[in-house]
Amino acid sequence: MAYPTFGPILYELRTARRFSQKDLAEAVGIPQPTIANYENQRTNISPQNLIKLSGFFNVPISRFFGIIEETVDVTGLSERKIEMVKDYIDVLKRE
Repeated sequence: MAYPTFGPILYELRTARRFSQKDLAEAVGIPQPTIANYENQRTNISPQNLIKLSGFFNVPISRFFGIIEETVDVTGLSERKIEMVKDYIDVLKRE
């Protein structure tokens, strides 16, 4: 049995980008029938293909399993600016 959330989430991510199954298959190097099988929950995904799709959509692997992680990308910010972001988040939480 396939993972219950994987197919619908893959479909959601793919269609949000307005990609056909064929477009996605070509972009990540996974055969189109395999993409269809994933979306229709006929087969489980291999770890290698999971990594490919996660990288392509720029989402954590956990996203495909219904786990939404809330993160903030602070790449390139100084330590001082990262602290400012943390402080601002704390202010927003208190509102």
